[in-house]
Amino acid sequence: MLWFEYFTHRDQTGTPYSEVKDVLVLPNISRNQVLVYALCFSGQKPDSEIVAIADYQRYAQFFTRVRRAWRANRSLERFEEMSPGGVKCTNEGYGV
Repeated sequence: MLWFEYFTHRDQTGTPYSEVKDVLVLPNISRNQVLVYALCFSGQKPDSEIVAIADYQRYAQFFTRVRRAWRANRSLERFEEMSPGGVKCTNEGYGV
């Protein structure tokens, strides 16, 4: 699950509180797939609101075989499924 939540305040003891706005129940993710967020592009434009499930490609700079994608829409405070077409995500392990 992914939770769309906002930090709201701290009480007098410093305990943080947040408000859950939406919950995304993820489908099964296969061993050869990865969950990527905040590192994706829509077309050529970076889009930090995209959450995606993509096939793992060890020697690729970007995961281009995106199977499912959602946008964490901050203005509507919810997850919205979107077409995975044209979405690619940065492979943080590329070149390491």
